[in-house]
Amino acid sequence: GSERIKTDISNVSFDGGNQAATLAFDLVVNNGIGDMTSENYRGRITLFLRRVEVPRFGGVLKSFEWRIVKAETTGPNLTSFGDY
Repeated sequence: GSERIKTDISNVSFDGGNQAATLAFDLVVNNGIGDMTSENYRGRITLFLRRVEVPRFGGVLKSFEWRIVKAETTGPNLTSFGDY
């Protein structure tokens, strides 16, 4: 059979301001092959965002974008996932 990956996101919370914000959610990732399913990941992810100024057209114009500056999890270390 073919491999299936299913994600469940729940308990989403957002706390934000003009320059910084925090987005948190619970994440469960399941992997299925045929009739078998296994849980690959379970944890709460917290993303820390900051609004940063981004120069455009050689600095003539500027805009602002939200960037993830830090991420935390209560689950397994995410750097050990995937093939690199």
